[in-house]
Amino acid sequence: MPESNSPDITIREFTDRGILWLMENPVNLREFITMLAGHIAPHLDFDHAHVLPRDFINSKLDKHQVDILYAVPYSRNNHSEMIFLLIENQTRRERFMNLRLLEYMVQIWNRQLTEQRAQGIRAKDIALAVIVPVVFYTGKGKWHIPAINELVKAPNELRGYLPNFDTIKIALDDLDTDRLLQSSVGIAIYALREGAQPLSELRTDLRRMISRLHELHPDGGPVFEAVYQMVILLLTNRRSSADEMILYNDIVEIESELNSLTGGTRMPTIQQKWIQDGFRRGREEGREEGRESGREEGSLETARLILIELGASKFGEPNKVHRAAIESVQRVSVLQTLIKAVGGAASWSDLLKLVKG
Repeated sequence: MPESNSPDITIREFTDRGILWLMENPVNLREFITMLAGHIAPHLDFDHAHVLPRDFINSKLDKHQVDILYAVPYSRNNHSEMIFLLIENQTRRERFMNLRLLEYMVQIWNRQLTEQRAQGIRAKDIALAVIVPVVFYTGKGKWHIPAINELVKAPNELRGYLPNFDTIKIALDDLDTDRLLQSSVGIAIYALREGAQPLSELRTDLRRMISRLHELHPDGGPVFEAVYQMVILLLTNRRSSADEMILYNDIVEIESELNSLTGGTRMPTIQQKWIQDGFRRGREEGREEGRESGREEGSLETARLILIELGASKFGEPNKVHRAAIESVQRVSVLQTLIKAVGGAASWSDLLKLVKG
């Protein structure tokens, strides 16, 4: 497990892994469990929590591998023991979810049993750990997870023979906004939930989320950077190109304001990521069409769009001469230099002198 979340995770990884990527860090796990399962959080020793490898469960279950399995010390009344937190991220409703969880739990207990026997522990002294299943539901609509006794048709006198356990189910739509904004993980969850809202509301929420994140982490740091970039990528990944440009302008403005508050440029910038994404899109287009030039064209077009939108927000729309000068630039590095110089320029003409230089 990495010591901290790398801020260089790709858009695809954000889309595929969602909130689980953050949960692989015990610091974020503490916030997550404290916010969403407060009745057990005070007894968990998050400082000594660790993620177990995904193959901890029998490889026969490869088709349905557990998303995250944590081993965490649990202390109460001067007694401490190791328990498991079994965290599943579910994007759609699954009627037999508890049956899958039960299968995971049996496999975990079998693994414990095998390991303790191998250590020479006598059968009467073998102890299996408590497993707490946590299901994080990011889909739409209400979802009731049927208990095992709801899945099996049985008369009342036979129900005592059925296995039963509690599951902590967390649904995006059930979470209170003010509560979410109390922690960095909550802010990421909020971005995951609100990314599809109308642009006008999203722009307001974007400022709200980043400002709140800065309040929680005024000196930056790996958690700030990870959540900051996760928020931006979650909010922009599902938008049109036009919306992306508008949000880009907002982000640059917010970054500039926060940089002035921190007395420097400690805020991570998203400019490079968008331009790098242009490289990726161009590369894919080049492969699909059999044209190597697709790579460079895609990145150049992305950088030009960013420059025009950013400059227009400060100087107004560029005229024909200015647009021609921008179109004449055939190197992404030059366009990146112009993007960075917008803040210190007085006009389009002033800015575009750098092209001639």
